[in-house]
Amino acid sequence: MGESRIEDQKIRNELRSKRNLLFADFTQNPSNTRLALEIKSLDDRIAGLDSSLTIKTLRDSLNPNSVVQ
Repeated sequence: MGESRIEDQKIRNELRSKRNLLFADFTQNPSNTRLALEIKSLDDRIAGLDSSLTIKTLRDSLNPNSVVQ
């Protein structure tokens, strides 16, 4: 696994943790639209990282010179 994928996974996990905390607050106060917008923004960033990781994984699997660990 490349260094950039490890970093992407670390960032994704941090974003998910932050999102989960915000969501817990949001369930207590669903009228707080600021929390809803922050959660949506985090969801979008997480989805972008998930897509990036998928593309990197596919690219590595198609690259005959890549080293499988």
